Amino acid sequence: MELLRAIVQHEPTSICETARLVDRDVSQVHRNLIELEELHLIDLVEEGGAKRPVVWYDAIVINLPLVEPIVDSDESNV
Repeated sequence: MELLRAIVQHEPTSICETARLVDRDVSQVHRNLIELEELHLIDLVEEGGAKRPVVWYDAIVINLPLVEPIVDSDESNV
């Protein structure tokens, strides 16, 4: 979330600049940005010799149940 917010608020021009914004190691931020790209939460746009992280949305809505749904015993026999 910290990386996504930094990208949206500051529009960094590179992975290195993104790392500076969040005060984290460049290699760690690079790895996290690759993961976010694989999840289709960001795009990494090549510009010159740098990759610019891009977020094209303003909010994320997450529906993440933390418990298993209760299954009625009658329905489980269908």
